[in-house]
Amino acid sequence: MASFESIFPSDREGPSVGTLTIGKYLVEQTIHSIEEKLTFKMEFHEVRNTAPISVELVSEHQMKGTILLKDYPEQFLLEISFFMERSFYIEKKSTVNNIAISLVLTGIIFVFLTIFLLNRFIISRISNLSEQLYYIQQEGNLNSRFICTKHQHDEISKADTAMYEAKNRGKNQYIFFHEIINE
Repeated sequence: MASFESIFPSDREGPSVGTLTIGKYLVEQTIHSIEEKLTFKMEFHEVRNTAPISVELVSEHQMKGTILLKDYPEQFLLEISFFMERSFYIEKKSTVNNIAISLVLTGIIFVFLTIFLLNRFIISRISNLSEQLYYIQQEGNLNSRFICTKHQHDEISKADTAMYEAKNRGKNQYIFFHEIINE
């Protein structure tokens, strides 16, 4: 393998004063030395066409790059091929997969937590009230009262309290809902 460069004066003005020629024989030992320094496998082939520089996938885990070098009289081309592992791609693909799995698991946990909280605080109360309404209807006793737990201070229990406060004051009485809320 050889390289030729024109030599110019120090001020880079004027015509070339000569040509610098550097050469190296490409023997197996030199190729293995280059492969070890670059940490990837290389192959050298003589070709006759002028295909451009290319990079192509060999597999999901490996890619191949090709560089073409012309000889001095430009009669032959030397194709240098190198093979590299796609470790960066594999790492990023693994990261994306882990993020996707994390998002799916977070979504599943969120759904189960939402269902649990709905059941605990809303659906169970509505079911309890429905059972009490059914019992009052079956019994036919309109003086029966809904049973609310002490720890639940929401609109249903406050409305229940306001309704029975108005009932206790006697007929033709009313009480404003916000009065009970402030008490």
